[in-house]
Amino acid sequence: MERSEVLIKDPISYNIQDILTRPMPKMEWLIENIIRKSAHTYLYGHPGSFKTSFALYCALNASLGKDVFHFKVEKPLNILWIDEEMGAEGVQYLLHKISKGMGLNAESFKNVHFIVWTDNGLDIIETLPATLFVHLSEFERQKKPIDLIVFDSIAKGFAYDEKDKSFVRRIHSGLKPVRTKHKVAMLFIHHSRKGTYSSKGMNEISGSHEFAAQCDDLLCLDNVSTNRYRLVNQKARYHQGFEPINFDVTGDDVQMNITYSGLVTDNVIEKAKVKIIKWWTDNPSESYKTSEIKKKMYKEYKLSEYAVYNALVDMASVGMLKQDKDNGIFKWLSKGSTRTEPTPINSGEENHPEEVVF
Repeated sequence: MERSEVLIKDPISYNIQDILTRPMPKMEWLIENIIRKSAHTYLYGHPGSFKTSFALYCALNASLGKDVFHFKVEKPLNILWIDEEMGAEGVQYLLHKISKGMGLNAESFKNVHFIVWTDNGLDIIETLPATLFVHLSEFERQKKPIDLIVFDSIAKGFAYDEKDKSFVRRIHSGLKPVRTKHKVAMLFIHHSRKGTYSSKGMNEISGSHEFAAQCDDLLCLDNVSTNRYRLVNQKARYHQGFEPINFDVTGDDVQMNITYSGLVTDNVIEKAKVKIIKWWTDNPSESYKTSEIKKKMYKEYKLSEYAVYNALVDMASVGMLKQDKDNGIFKWLSKGSTRTEPTPINSGEENHPEEVVF
């Protein structure tokens, strides 16, 4: 059969009555609001933003049918993890830390399967689709069909110019038949552009804008403080997405503990910033302990510790404050001045930005 005979198909026409009277397709989730069945999803962020660890944490929980934070998992999932980033030792190291933090051992994760490539041996355009057809068919033959494939990372398996949109389109066109035939979702880990803040917008994903344009869902991770990470749903093709969330990571070289720390609601954080500035202006000081600020903000404005802490961290990120993590304090900064106390903000309708430089 000629190639043209395969590609050329008659178009299907509908009228608006056909479309509006047809039942809406059911939204099927693997991990509620994070991974849809058969979807193509990107998870990206800067180096050190916990991308691989977070994806592995999600995969391990989902393989057991356990919820990921407050996101529902209806049944245990079969996971195929393809690694070209960390190597066998790196994957083993993370697995031990995360599983110990979950209080489980290797025997618990029988639904998670790994393929580790070394020396950039896998080409995501030329090699991956055919490789997946073989492996997925074998899992189906064994009555263990794969629900989700995680690929870490797209940068290692992409031997082309990631700024060339034609190559990026070939990733999606090449893998779509795999997703359709095997009804499998794919999560690709990618990175951010250098010198950007990932959560500011979809265009911060590295390479061509086609990465964001072609995928079904786009997630990004930011490291907002020493142990805190923020997950943002920047694109959701067929659903409303979810509110940004924070989670905390603690532990040591042996164990990693991952805990949900609440929704990130921008309005709440912005309101907290305003209240902090007003309170600090009314009560000038070079610095305050984090615990004292939280206590005062709750007593005077009923602001949650979560809202206050995120507001403080955001203020520190833009140079309004300086966070002293060792001593658990925040210091007031005024750019262009040696003052150590905040300058009072005009309480009338007029604003005088020269008085406090943000």
